[in-house]
Amino acid sequence: MGNCVTATRDIRPGEVILSEKPAVWGPNLKSPPKCCNCLARWQSGVTCPECQFPVCDDTCARGNAHAQECGTLANLDIDITFTLGEAANPAMSLINVVRFLRLPQTSQVLVKHVLQVYQ
Repeated sequence: MGNCVTATRDIRPGEVILSEKPAVWGPNLKSPPKCCNCLARWQSGVTCPECQFPVCDDTCARGNAHAQECGTLANLDIDITFTLGEAANPAMSLINVVRFLRLPQTSQVLVKHVLQVYQ
């Protein structure tokens, strides 16, 4: 039933059988605060001056990866705070949501690929 893959030979434990670039990448729902641009552990306490989400420094605040979501996050009408050392912050998952929803503006090639996978 549904989509499946059948092996034509024995597969060794740990053997890579598929490698693919993700459509979007970023922190998950249970992620502690990480830099929105490079995903490094957030140790600086610096936040983006536009959206107030964690970044390593001014370079990461202006980085290409973070530019995808910064404007949208800056326009949210909610108060989100980040604390150094907190175990998790669900607001971090907003990054992937925004990146995925903005995919048609950032990469038509990836949109076509995602649509092919879901058909």
